[in-house]
Amino acid sequence: MLAKHLLQVVEVPVRSLLTTGLVVGLLASACSSQTGATASGGSAAAGASGTNGGAAAAAGATSSGTGGVGGMNTPGGGGATETTAGVVGSGGSAGGSTEGGTAGASAAGAATGGAMVSAMSSGCGMALPANVKLGDWTDMADPGNGNPPPIKAGNVDRGYWVHVPPNYDKNKPYKVIYQGAGCGVSYPNGSGKPNKSGTGNGFQALWPFQDVDMGEAIQVGVDYGYNPARPNCFDDQNTMSNDFTFFPILKSIIENTFCVEPSQVYLSGHSSGSWWVNQMTCAFGNEIRGMAIATGDEPPLPACVSGAHIASLFLHDVNDQLNSYKGVLPACARALKNNGCATTTCDPSDTATTAPWPAPQGLTIPGNGKCIQFNGCPIDSPVVFCTTTNADPTGEDHYERVNAFIAPLFWHLFKQF
Repeated sequence: MLAKHLLQVVEVPVRSLLTTGLVVGLLASACSSQTGATASGGSAAAGASGTNGGAAAAAGATSSGTGGVGGMNTPGGGGATETTAGVVGSGGSAGGSTEGGTAGASAAGAATGGAMVSAMSSGCGMALPANVKLGDWTDMADPGNGNPPPIKAGNVDRGYWVHVPPNYDKNKPYKVIYQGAGCGVSYPNGSGKPNKSGTGNGFQALWPFQDVDMGEAIQVGVDYGYNPARPNCFDDQNTMSNDFTFFPILKSIIENTFCVEPSQVYLSGHSSGSWWVNQMTCAFGNEIRGMAIATGDEPPLPACVSGAHIASLFLHDVNDQLNSYKGVLPACARALKNNGCATTTCDPSDTATTAPWPAPQGLTIPGNGKCIQFNGCPIDSPVVFCTTTNADPTGEDHYERVNAFIAPLFWHLFKQF
């Protein structure tokens, strides 16, 4: 009788533990974040950092046994697949990660809960649109002449270009690099294209990553939005810019059209396009893995997401006459704070808080260029600052003529993460 009573006492916590393990496992497999349209595959709330979502360390820290592998490549109906749940185990060393979605995913969760696991977007396995030219830039949506039809972002017509590698495999997830151009600048390194609309409301291809990425990235050129005050630029001085509406729409389109890795989203820009990048890393930092900008300062910002770990590279000339050197330092300081670095003061000349960052082997950065990285940053979220010292008022200090080194420099960061 005593033995039976003891067995009953022990049975309850055992059942409780087994049930906990089952529930956590089911939660891990069910989580999927959404981009844009509502996805039926899961809940965007599941990605909340530090709670039960796939993105947070807490989901991986549940000591409920080894069950609960789930969520891998599970598409949410109508939205891009962006979830990869981690293996539930002791200590959460294989914590899950989700990326993307307005209310869900957090890149910071991946940095604290475990390495981000590869996922495939819902565009994987799908045939490419008929107009896509492999190995070249394709006009995908044109707000100027309406052919192809533009994208509606609120009440504004927007457009974009896309560059798909010549060896594109519809079943292989690619990195995605979103690029923002400077104000109506023609780039002489062979990558420039005229504005699509002929009125400045268009995109000019920026740094030719296709020359250095070994076919590993899809590039997306973002059209300027409607900015009557500066029609040849992004609306980069406005905290209510249409870009905050357009970017998540565009990101969803890309992930539903092409086979991409949703956790491998990168932003790159020049001048006005760099101001745009800084706006996007503020508002959508949890959906961005890395950024690299040439010139461009910190713009007026809305409320930023916190704790977004983004591998970051800033390239700026100390004599820049259009975008001041000191104007970019707040953007760098914001990256240091968000990434959890040992210092939040951006002083690239301070040898006590920085160390040399090796540029790609054989690459010379003109203008006595040198790169440093700040000490005490997470290994997967460095903050790099490259400085040049040019004295050419015709554009060298703004990288308008000598810029062939930029694509290999930026790709050197992107390929590592």
